[in-house]
Amino acid sequence: MRFSSILVLTYGRTGSTLLTGVLNAIPGVLVRGENQNMFAGLFQGYSRLRSTRAMYGENAHSPASPFFGTHRLCEDRYLAHARALARDQLVTGSPREASVYGFKETRYTRALLEEDGVGPLAPYLDFLAKLFPDPAFIVLTRNHRDVAASSFWRRMSEDDAKQQMAWFDQDIADWSAERTDVFKVDYDAVLAEERPFDRLFDFLHVPYDEDRVRAVLDLQHSNDNTQAKVVALPIA
Repeated sequence: MRFSSILVLTYGRTGSTLLTGVLNAIPGVLVRGENQNMFAGLFQGYSRLRSTRAMYGENAHSPASPFFGTHRLCEDRYLAHARALARDQLVTGSPREASVYGFKETRYTRALLEEDGVGPLAPYLDFLAKLFPDPAFIVLTRNHRDVAASSFWRRMSEDDAKQQMAWFDQDIADWSAERTDVFKVDYDAVLAEERPFDRLFDFLHVPYDEDRVRAVLDLQHSNDNTQAKVVALPIA
């Protein structure tokens, strides 16, 4: 494994639960499910620490200053404690040994990021790249029309749902253009390939375990998974 953590970036009803199952079939990997953007609060605190120190740190040495002590705020210490907290919440108590850990989340569309108080996607992903050690970002997409027809998106029109997905695709493309730690998976395309997930496993630098992967693909995941089956998976 060339990474120490894995983050799955997607939107609702893309087959992300199945993908998470495939990743969890890799020995030593623990990828948790969705957490309602649990780390958004850490991101907001980190952003405010940086802006407060930048704006008021120079004149914060005296108790007479309304921002007394701001110059002692430390990004590195904040991140160190945040990293420990993130790992503790995702790994502690698991019966599985986890040398690589992470989570998947679907709340990365512009509407949900705004709802969660995050703002633009790129700065948030930059923060997650600092929060998690040597992360692999796996971006999962699916046919917009098929996704928009699912129950997850019924609170908005099909056109609005497709727009949110299109913006997600564009925001991810802009953010990841120069990065080498991002791998993109199209759900329908990868399951149609003769060697599904082969390129993803190559990206992670891990071999196939045919029995483990086949067991995952044969298992019902989430509520609307079609139980896609694979005829043969090679062992690298």
